[in-house]
Amino acid sequence: MLQMDPALHELCEGNPEDEISAIIRLKNPKQVPEQVRIVANFGEVATCRLHRGQIKTLRADPNVASLKAPRGLGNAIVAEDKVFSESLHQVVYT
Repeated sequence: MLQMDPALHELCEGNPEDEISAIIRLKNPKQVPEQVRIVANFGEVATCRLHRGQIKTLRADPNVASLKAPRGLGNAIVAEDKVFSESLHQVVYT
């Protein structure tokens, strides 16, 4: 049995036709599984959309090295040329 990200496992609950976001790592990025719609591609890693009911099937696909639920990075406040992250307590210069 394949291990599954606990947050991704939670996403399995609900209407199977709902479209959900995920982060996918493919062994061969040129062979995207048909049930996935790539949103942004970073080589082997991509953000994607898929139907909730396809999560377990997609996770078992031999070309899928990893499938994760998206995670927020915290609330950000933009002020002039700085981004202040409330949860990370960092200042990022843009």
